[in-house]
Amino acid sequence: MIIYPKCENLRIAVKGCSMLGIFPSEFMFPKNKKMRSAYHLYSNIILVYWAGFIVTQYIQLFLILNENPIKKDLMSLNLCITLLYTVTISKKLIILISSSFKKIIKTIIEDEVNEDPIDDELIQKLDKKNIENVNWKYRIYIYNVFIVCLLYFLKPIMVGTVEETYGNVTRIVRELPLSSWFPFDAQEHYKMAYIFQSIDALVGANSVMVIDILMISLILYPCRQLRKLDHLFRNFQHFKRKYQTLNAIEDEELAGFLFFKHLIVRHENIIQYVNTYNKNMAYPMVLDFIQSSMQIASAITQVSGNEMNFMLVTSITIFSISMLLRLSLYYYHADELLILSQKLSHSVWESNWPDETPKIKFMVLIFTMRVQKPLAFAIGPFKEEARLYSECCNKKIAINDALCNKCRLLKYRNTPRTEQSVEIPTTVDEMNQELPVEECERTSVATEDTNQSQFSSSLGSSDLTLTSDDSDYNLEHKLPEDYWISLDTFYGTENDASIMKVVLEDPADISSILLPDDIFIAGRGFLDVIENLTQKGFKVFIPAM
Repeated sequence: MIIYPKCENLRIAVKGCSMLGIFPSEFMFPKNKKMRSAYHLYSNIILVYWAGFIVTQYIQLFLILNENPIKKDLMSLNLCITLLYTVTISKKLIILISSSFKKIIKTIIEDEVNEDPIDDELIQKLDKKNIENVNWKYRIYIYNVFIVCLLYFLKPIMVGTVEETYGNVTRIVRELPLSSWFPFDAQEHYKMAYIFQSIDALVGANSVMVIDILMISLILYPCRQLRKLDHLFRNFQHFKRKYQTLNAIEDEELAGFLFFKHLIVRHENIIQYVNTYNKNMAYPMVLDFIQSSMQIASAITQVSGNEMNFMLVTSITIFSISMLLRLSLYYYHADELLILSQKLSHSVWESNWPDETPKIKFMVLIFTMRVQKPLAFAIGPFKEEARLYSECCNKKIAINDALCNKCRLLKYRNTPRTEQSVEIPTTVDEMNQELPVEECERTSVATEDTNQSQFSSSLGSSDLTLTSDDSDYNLEHKLPEDYWISLDTFYGTENDASIMKVVLEDPADISSILLPDDIFIAGRGFLDVIENLTQKGFKVFIPAM
């Protein structure tokens, strides 16, 4: 009888989650409907039981906060576990209820069943090695959680009894593994309370552990796919021939085009996967981040509010190590996605793309531009790639940097006032002939009969001079002392056109120094803003690709 879906990538996560009814029942017992229904019932029972226990933790927290004075060590002991269990059960609800979350699990399972025939033995070995590398990290995490649970069980026995005074009454109190409320006196029925809390601790700790392993496995999936793409792009010609043979394509150019399109589709699938994951887990990860910070603070409070002893220091130390290990597993692999997605542009560049046809070169260009926006897992409304950047200008700005690497836009006046002026093209054909792409850095302001030419343009009350030295093509803007440029900050997700629209709408920005019939030589990234520029009376030219 088949119990689990066949998926090596999720093997540890599936087995662990299914033991506590966390893994979606749709993927369990694929050929036995009755067992699948029984598993679904078991999953709901565990969910209700665990939710009930978390409610008792909040009741106990309420009672602690209503005491006078408030015992900070008891409050910290309660918060350490209550917040962790709350975030974990919210993740469990998403796993069991969200259809889009189940979709990404299905994607991983189907991807392993329907392997891409283009992937060679080396790719499979690399993938297997990546799985083995993360499995030993899971084992370390499992052992660490086991030690933490053992300390929680042994701590009440090792500490023994404590005398507490309430007014004129002194009573002997024995510590329990967790902080939760019981409808009976826990001290009078200590053994029963100890057993119940031990079961609760086992269910809670194992739920946290297996859900973390599942989430990290889901985070690692796009990283593994990006490593495969990295290998395919670096060896593009080899795999292009393999693709041509597998699909019986006679035309080599057509084979290269279709194979590159196949790689783009795989990259789009990774993007869609990351977006779906962010849609489901972005806000639970915010809560996870907050509760992790509060757990560390609560652990310090427990140390400062109690008499120092070996058992207390050991338990707090092991618990803190467990929390830091958990966070490192999450955020290390999440950061890996950011790095690998940016690395794809280098992989394409290091392939033999100059030997390909113009159509393939164009696809390489477009793909390289697309991967400049890295993939990232979100924490709430924040993404790792949504970062602010700022540029500052002094008296000199290199045109070849500004034109080709940053804003890719050069502005000059239609009627220069100097005698040594550059003839401005008036038609698109002349513009294409004047500024081919491969020579755009070299011929921005060069003339035929001089090694160095320049022209000036009136910008408000100031002049802007451009010079060109044909020996090293070191083109520069030289601004006078009384002229300054202010560049605003924009999110990294903004493109050239959207940034230009914002700049044009600001009356205090570049619009204040522009005049009708001014000419813009723009890159293709500004296609969406051409209409806005022409409406303001400017002329826009785009060099031929």
